[in-house]
This record gives sequence, structure tokens and C-alpha cells, in this order.
Amino acid sequence: MKSFSLLLSIIGTFILIVSFSIFVQSIYLKNITSEDFFSTIFDSAMEKQLPDICSQANLTECSSMSDVVDQICDKYGETSIPCVEIKKRYQEMMAYKDGLYRKEVFAGFSMFKLNHWINLTNKFGILFILLGMLLIYLSDKRIKTLLKKISIVLLFTGISCLLFRFFIASFFQSQNIPTEIVQSLFSDMMIFEVRAGLLCIVAGIVLFSVQYLAKEKDNRG
Repeated sequence: MKSFSLLLSIIGTFILIVSFSIFVQSIYLKNITSEDFFSTIFDSAMEKQLPDICSQANLTECSSMSDVVDQICDKYGETSIPCVEIKKRYQEMMAYKDGLYRKEVFAGFSMFKLNHWINLTNKFGILFILLGMLLIYLSDKRIKTLLKKISIVLLFTGISCLLFRFFIASFFQSQNIPTEIVQSLFSDMMIFEVRAGLLCIVAGIVLFSVQYLAKEKDNRG
């Protein structure tokens, strides 16, 4: 019986460590593969062309492409050639953006498909986290044991996130990759790793402290 309980505890802890780590990482990956994030990046790239478009159209203020379309149509009229052409160009840009998000460019996967599968991973991660917690609880049916194991998993995940962040930073430095590229492409990821790591560590310490104080209280009682 003891060996079976130990096996449940080991399996549950392993499942909890793996599923929670995957769940944490999927939060960030879900965001950067979302259509909203992709749209923001695309629109930001298009905004760099606005000064030239504004200059050609003799406009003084251009906050967005849709603003340019509205100003040109107001200036020349809805049926004018400039208005018709800029509307057509804008529609083509929006169609291109939508098609690019769904274009299979990553080993047969599009950003849309990646986001779909990451969403599923996120949901299954929650289910496996609950499964791991259930197995740990069933190993001796004590909440204290469960809390202790969860706190250890949180600490492990937090430390792993911080180590991964510094590993990535060291890798970039060793490859002499320009700082500008690192900042523009990977800074958000490294910030996420630090925040997630610190949050997990703090939560693990708090949970471990609660479990330890409850144990001390029982011993005194």
C-alpha cells in the first residue's frame, strides 16, 4: 500500500511539474500568436509608411491608415480617383494582413493554427494540473502534503523561468546578436519570464509558509 501511495505521489508530482511549466509558457505563446498581437505588429510596420503617403497626398496629420483614407476622401470626394484608389489599397492591405496570419509558413503551420493549438495546450494544461493535484492528494489524502508539493512545484517553475531568461540573454551575447534586434524581438519574452518566475517564487514561498505555520500550530496544539 505504501509503495502504491509513493507511486501516486511521484506520478502526480511529475505531471504537476510538467503541466504547470507548459501552462505558464503557453500563456505567453498564446499572446504572441494571437490575431490581435499580429495585427498590432502589422499595423506598426504600416505606420512607418504613413509619412510618405501623407506627403504624397499633401496631408498634415496622419495617425493611421484609416485616417489617411478618410482625409483623402473628404478632401477629394467619395467618387474621386484618389479616394477610390486609396480605399482599394487599404482593402488590399487588410486582405493581405488576414491572409498572412493564416498563411502556413512555419513547417505547415500558420500563426492562426499555432494559436489554436497553443489554446488547446493551455486548456489541457489546466486539466493535467488538476490531475496531478488529485493524484498527489490521493497518495495520502492530506491537504498539507498537497500544499507542500504545490509550493515546491511553484518554486521549481519560478527558478526555471529565471534561469531560462538568463540563459537566453547569455546566448544572445555569445552570438554577438545586435542589442537592437534582441530588444525588438525578444525583450517582451524575457520580461515575461522574469515576471512569471518571480510570481511563481513568491506564490511558492507564501504557500510553503502557510503550510509550515499550519504544521507548527498543529504540533503546539
